[in-house]
Amino acid sequence: MSNLQPLRNSLPRKGRHWSQNVHECVLLRGSTGNFNLHIVGGAENGEFICIGEVRQDRLRYKRGKIYQGDIVLEINGKPVAGYTQFDVLPLIKSSNEAVTLHTVKQGRELIKCLHKHAKLYLFKISFT
Repeated sequence: MSNLQPLRNSLPRKGRHWSQNVHECVLLRGSTGNFNLHIVGGAENGEFICIGEVRQDRLRYKRGKIYQGDIVLEINGKPVAGYTQFDVLPLIKSSNEAVTLHTVKQGRELIKCLHKHAKLYLFKISFT
């Protein structure tokens, strides 16, 4: 179950909250046995994990779609904010036949909100 679900059911707000724009994509392994997924960014670069170059003809979708530049929030239900590429690659590779990604399109307000959330989340886990 996604950790983002409680955000969608929170108190009413003016306008749309970024969490209403979260997309789910389920990728299947290709004929070569891999997902043909290119990941960029990561905490080692001071960035969120993002989708790199996308070759739509090489991806096998079960549900949804991904696009270059999408920010990856979760991989198989595991939040990846603050993760390095080295951290997320095993999550993807260890998936059996399918990998589930929760992504959101980049934008100025979204980035500010995610940075604030990541700082609070990282602060909490470093002292508990």
